[in-house]
Amino acid sequence: MNQKVLDIAVAAFLHDIGKFVQRISQDSGAQLPEEFPKEQFQPKSKTGVGLAYKHASYTALFIKNQLKNLPEIADMETFINLAAKHHMPGNSKEEYVISVADKLSAGMDRKNFDAENAVEINYSQYRKTRLISIFDELRGGIADYEQRRFQYDVAEFSGQGIFPVKKSDVSADYTTLAEGFARDLAQISANTLEDWFLQFDNLTKKWCSFVPSATVEKVIPDISLYDHLKTTSALAQALYVYHTETEEKLVKEHIKENSAEKKFLYFKAKFNGIQNFIFSVGSQTNKNAAKLLRGRSFYISLMMKKYAEGLCKSLGLAHTAVIMSAAGSITAILPNTPQTKNNLRAFHKAVTNWLIKQFYGEVSISFAYEETAGEVFVSGMNVLGAKLAESLEREKFNKLPLETLGVIKNYFNPGDSPCAFCGKRPAQKGADKCSVCEDLIEISKMLALPGQKRKPYMLKSKIFDVFDKVYVRDYDNLYVPHKDTGETKSFEELAGTEDQMSALGVLKADIDNLGALFQKVSGGAGGAEQPVFSQGISRQVAFSRMLDAFWTLWLPEELRENPKYSNIYTVFAGGDDLFLIGKWDTIIDFALHLRNQFEKYTCYNPGITLSAGIAILKPGEVINKFYDLSEKALEASKEYKDGKGNVKNALTLFGETISWTRQDELHTCYEDIAELIKNEKINSGGLSKLMNFIDMASFADKAEQKLAEKGSLSYKDMQNFKWRALLTYFIAHNENVKNDTDKQARIENFVKQIEDAGKRSILKTMLWKNIYENRRRD
Repeated sequence: MNQKVLDIAVAAFLHDIGKFVQRISQDSGAQLPEEFPKEQFQPKSKTGVGLAYKHASYTALFIKNQLKNLPEIADMETFINLAAKHHMPGNSKEEYVISVADKLSAGMDRKNFDAENAVEINYSQYRKTRLISIFDELRGGIADYEQRRFQYDVAEFSGQGIFPVKKSDVSADYTTLAEGFARDLAQISANTLEDWFLQFDNLTKKWCSFVPSATVEKVIPDISLYDHLKTTSALAQALYVYHTETEEKLVKEHIKENSAEKKFLYFKAKFNGIQNFIFSVGSQTNKNAAKLLRGRSFYISLMMKKYAEGLCKSLGLAHTAVIMSAAGSITAILPNTPQTKNNLRAFHKAVTNWLIKQFYGEVSISFAYEETAGEVFVSGMNVLGAKLAESLEREKFNKLPLETLGVIKNYFNPGDSPCAFCGKRPAQKGADKCSVCEDLIEISKMLALPGQKRKPYMLKSKIFDVFDKVYVRDYDNLYVPHKDTGETKSFEELAGTEDQMSALGVLKADIDNLGALFQKVSGGAGGAEQPVFSQGISRQVAFSRMLDAFWTLWLPEELRENPKYSNIYTVFAGGDDLFLIGKWDTIIDFALHLRNQFEKYTCYNPGITLSAGIAILKPGEVINKFYDLSEKALEASKEYKDGKGNVKNALTLFGETISWTRQDELHTCYEDIAELIKNEKINSGGLSKLMNFIDMASFADKAEQKLAEKGSLSYKDMQNFKWRALLTYFIAHNENVKNDTDKQARIENFVKQIEDAGKRSILKTMLWKNIYENRRRD
């Protein structure tokens, strides 16, 4: 990588770190030294009295004192000026590049409250101002900061820390962050600036994700300092490369933030074929399903991480060019130059050829980009995002170059046998598995170990023929239950104990209307109450990262720490969806818990909802059936309508689809049926008969519609109208309830519930749950 490009990317990332340092310094009572040359970094205030932008001096002081031994920095004074003079750049064109990138990024970030009567955040309150939740922001129509209900404590970016709290409950100061930041900074060890930058990025993400970037005047403090630093770094290096590659020399006058010149490429790449890859089968797949599924899911994340690394390396850019990464896709800001486009095509061709060689067209990575001006990042993301999504969708259908079509040469040589685990690639000589599946199984074993016991793993099959070492300790977001020996629990062991019915629950869930939510985040129509967002990219970055954090931070921590759910296996989780496997009743309970936590996480915003589907299967089923049945259940939830204008936001279980808003009814119904069983008022056979009466009632409703339309019914249709009589007879003559003094009330209660078509799904679902609970293992 060009050293100047890396210097600019790092300096741009550090440019506002002084905001964090200033706040923690104020808490500790520390001040800028009297002799510090503040005039070098701070311009005069608008009033002409004193200096403005004190954080710029704190940036310079931080680099001078804490980063004086940065590797590969030839001239520390020049580097400090590069990072800290963004509010008053001198004659250095490079300083001006970062200044413009900061303004572009700030333009993306700092949308003001529009209302004339909005309360201004006073300068003296900048340390007390907290980051407001972007999920709360999506409600729209809120006038100012004082009216916001949910905020974040200035806390570590962790599973529990990512939940917003009510404004009245915000309590943390910067002391804990300061201690954690200082501790982790001291532990960074790197011989190259590039390696140091990667570690410092992770540190800043951990400790500055809930530090607001802008905190005074009528600015909406909903963008974190971390997100602002990262987008500034991406923009700065792209700007620098654009001007140095398209002009003979860097010209200060050409580097301006309001230019309509298309200096950038807005880039996106996506992995295609995820489900086919994860759930492919071979003769030994089911036997090793628990190891394979996790290994395959991890491998997709690994491939996209290495794709991002390879992309930046091929373009000569720092890793911060990639501004979003989640759920098998990455988004980047790149320089719009002929060299960049040529390098992109060459890199993608090499990746595609490797994927064809390894996976025979089963999976692919598609990419697309849109040429754009900096001003579009500030005020036109709604249109730009839609165009890029459309381009990427088209590219998905062009995943194989024409020259690769036809029969694959040397697919199987004489004497080769298929891999027993994937059933697609040839097994290695003298073994039953191919090199890819061997990697997957070995990585899966490593992932089952505690983080400190995970050693770097050398891949048998290099990713993209380049990357061969995997630092497994860095991945902790795919929780799987394991035995004391460290081995992953098998699906048979998860399914139940000897005295219980052996069955697995497979949960698939994702966020409803995600595309529309991103459009709204980008400044799209928000209904009667328009959102107060600018159409900037920073909010897309923040929104994407916070959605992903629910799956990749909260979920694994919850499964790891909550003994009630510690036997749930994560196949994949990230971006906007998840796929979990566990004991059938544990999965049902967790689905309800998941939805309640997601509602809390998104500030109880009724416009952000989740749909889910659960399939119940025997542990010995072919693994691709796990996906097919749970996907079918999820699709039913996505198609749900309650007749009151509410759509999606539902759970499908035992073939019945129920709105999440009816959770209380589910619990009440379940307890009522369980009480009947406990008091021996009804047995499993009786539960099955009740199920039959519910079906008859549903068929009777359809028969009534048929009668109204056609004027006649078949004898078979007419039989369904007997359900009330049969139900009354069943309860009245059942030996277990013959002497029940509440018999009439019980009959009337069941008839009333079954007559209500809206309650049948709830009753039927809970009947099934009780039936399953009272079955014994076959």
